[in-house]
Amino acid sequence: MSLMEVLGSGTLIVGLISFIFIKILRNFMCRRRNLPPGPTPLPLIGNLLQIKRGHMGDSLIEFAKLYGSVYTLYFGPNPVICLSGYETVKEALVDRGEVFAGRGRIPTIEKITQTYGINLSNGERWKQIRNFTFRKLRDLGFGRKSFEEKVQDEAKNVVEELKKLKGKPLDATKLFMDAFSNILFAIVVGSRYEYKDEKFVELLGIVEETMATLSSTWGQLHTIFPQIMDYIPGPHLKITSVSEKLMSFIRDRVRISQKTLEPASPRHYIDSFLIKMEKVRTYRGDW
Repeated sequence: MSLMEVLGSGTLIVGLISFIFIKILRNFMCRRRNLPPGPTPLPLIGNLLQIKRGHMGDSLIEFAKLYGSVYTLYFGPNPVICLSGYETVKEALVDRGEVFAGRGRIPTIEKITQTYGINLSNGERWKQIRNFTFRKLRDLGFGRKSFEEKVQDEAKNVVEELKKLKGKPLDATKLFMDAFSNILFAIVVGSRYEYKDEKFVELLGIVEETMATLSSTWGQLHTIFPQIMDYIPGPHLKITSVSEKLMSFIRDRVRISQKTLEPASPRHYIDSFLIKMEKVRTYRGDW
């Protein structure tokens, strides 16, 4: 290959890279014109380098002091509007709740949930499940005296656990999380677990591991670059296999409920959901 051909090939590559860089930068600038202010992002990686590793909350507070209660951050190429402060969040999520009812994607666990569920669905599906859940929680006693009694009973169990320590120091975080989880179990499956129960400890461990992975660097990169991170080995890919144990537990509870279901008297949320599913199949109606 002659010198001129080498120079020509090099010039072509440099030109192509420059064109891609300018196009990406132009897209950034066009997007930013109609968005709230925020720190200047870098192409492809956005503002990732400006967020303190392991201290995202502190970084978000510092950005709010600089740019106001509504500002823009770029997580990779994706702009994210950040809200800071009680009044701002209330205006968006309460006063204008319907406008801001959209749900963000979490690619790391979408393979497990298939975008179902009140936390991970979107659009009309989310609205229907949300409305159904609120109605059934009220029917099951949420906000009433019967629900208050469940909380009081669980509080008594917490007190008993504290007494067993006989004054020894304790990080109460896990104990309170166990109590909150048991109240949730009582609503969803109709029963609670002892704090040392093997199955209970395993389930909460799965949830804790999943949340830790989602908030880790691997999980954040997967959320920002799902098309790339799907093919890169790492802990973010283990969530599917780990969460299968949780999904297996839920399937078992659903099968038990199906065998003992009495449509006239639902015992918990799963019963209510199964009854509604049957009505939808029969009448093809809305939730």
